[in-house]
Amino acid sequence: MYLRFTSRTNADGSVVRYVALAHNRRVAGKIKPDVLMNLGRVDQVD
Repeated sequence: MYLRFTSRTNADGSVVRYVALAHNRRVAGKIKPDVLMNLGRVDQVD
């Protein structure tokens, strides 16, 4: 398991970063990341 960080740019140019708990699993021989739980925005996670 690992923390997965993603970011999104809003229309006003601000960037919001999100964090999720994820793990990798193999599907047909390829690694696919699965999100187990969305933890929310980085600035709001304690």
